[in-house]
Amino acid sequence: MKLSKKATITLISALALVSVSAIGFSSWIVGVQQKDTTTKITAEVDDTKNDSLVLTASIASSSNLILAEKEIYTRQPGLDIIGASSSKGDMEVSSNALSFTFESMQIIVGANQTNPTGVNLSFDEKAHSFITVDATADKLGIVASNDLRSGSSWTYIGFEDVTIPFSDFEKDDETSVEGSYTVYNLKSDKSTYSFLWGSFFGNTTITSDSNISPVNYYNNLLKVANDEPDTGYKLKEGVTALDLVNTANNAGTELNDMATTFASKTLTIKVTLNEASEG
Repeated sequence: MKLSKKATITLISALALVSVSAIGFSSWIVGVQQKDTTTKITAEVDDTKNDSLVLTASIASSSNLILAEKEIYTRQPGLDIIGASSSKGDMEVSSNALSFTFESMQIIVGANQTNPTGVNLSFDEKAHSFITVDATADKLGIVASNDLRSGSSWTYIGFEDVTIPFSDFEKDDETSVEGSYTVYNLKSDKSTYSFLWGSFFGNTTITSDSNISPVNYYNNLLKVANDEPDTGYKLKEGVTALDLVNTANNAGTELNDMATTFASKTLTIKVTLNEASEG
């Protein structure tokens, strides 16, 4: 029996909207420790309202989400809390730190249906309670009667919502069916996105333009720039060398605790079709 155009698109919709794929997780954390975990990240796809407009997405199963620094930091002895020792070479870092890649993202547009304006990526912090931590996670303590970390509740990571424009998709001539539906695939060079470091590391807002990494956060806790930054740093008033050592130890404890927290957890990125407005 030959299916009508409407029935064909409905069948595609029923099959495609269950597409969810997992990605592995490795916790190489700012040179503190190496520990494999079983955490995975999934892509959840929103249902579409129109059977003639279908969105599917899957995250590459061969990729790893890595909690690590994106740049190499050489520690200045006596000033920096964490980083690579110049005598031991550079610590391991990852150009793919906190990043994940979509193996595929596809939009199917039925005949006579208006193309969408794009796709939205979002992350619900409330649905991931393990990324939110309270005062028990704060091991830094007090120096000169001041808390080294302000507040009483923080997040380990965050995500800046992303809108992928429809122009980042390209038509798939091989799988499109003329007169029935057109298939568009996300371009390969537009498929990688990243989580960001959360408020636990001093980020009051989660934006890619200004995101403090753990190394920068810990190293800047106990020092302020001199009037002439090129000459180096000086310790804040009231801070001793012992304070610096204790904070270094506590920084390592906090990062190890974060690694433990993320073990066997799942992060979900929500992928939502942004349909063109009517009229």
